[in-house]
Amino acid sequence: MRAGVLNKVVSIQKSTPITNRLGEQIEYWNDVFVDVYASINPRKQNENIEGKQLVASSTHNIIIRFVAPISPKYRIRFGDRIFTIDSILNIGERDKTLNLICTEKVL
Repeated sequence: MRAGVLNKVVSIQKSTPITNRLGEQIEYWNDVFVDVYASINPRKQNENIEGKQLVASSTHNIIIRFVAPISPKYRIRFGDRIFTIDSILNIGERDKTLNLICTEKVL
């Protein structure tokens, strides 16, 4: 991979359920991998109506160096932007780079 292709710094987060003071289960996202260099490339954009509200979403390819373990239960944080992982492709099955197909919801 050419130098400079992975020009964004992202964090990979995993959901952990915690109980608040009222005894309710809430979802807390904590960083599993911090300062991961990535390439973020948009693929397509959609607009849907969810609960009488127009919601835009974008699909992106995010390429990172291989990290394990990672699954669609994780998500990517890039600044204030959140990307949910839809699928993971191990490029060439060589454990060197991962192509993450992700969706970003835009509110």
